[in-house]
Amino acid sequence: MTMKIPGTRTLIAGASMMIIVSVRSLQPEILYRFQPNQGKPTSRLVEGKDGKFYGTTAGGGRYGFGTVFQVTTNGVLTTLANFDGTNVK
Repeated sequence: MTMKIPGTRTLIAGASMMIIVSVRSLQPEILYRFQPNQGKPTSRLVEGKDGKFYGTTAGGGRYGFGTVFQVTTNGVLTTLANFDGTNVK
């Protein structure tokens, strides 16, 4: 999935990482690399009005059923919620 970040960057989410590619230099920069226990990003990332990106993972998280996360353009990932197989906690 590719998403345009305001300015000069493009965000690409893959199986286990999110990469920023500068439009000017075309040099990829890893924004965030998911660890095995964090699952894999599965949803399209959505840019919030706050400029942060939001998505979900399959697997990983506190219960092993996935998470809802936010990531900033400078690579800070925060888990917002964990799926427990029935509910989001």
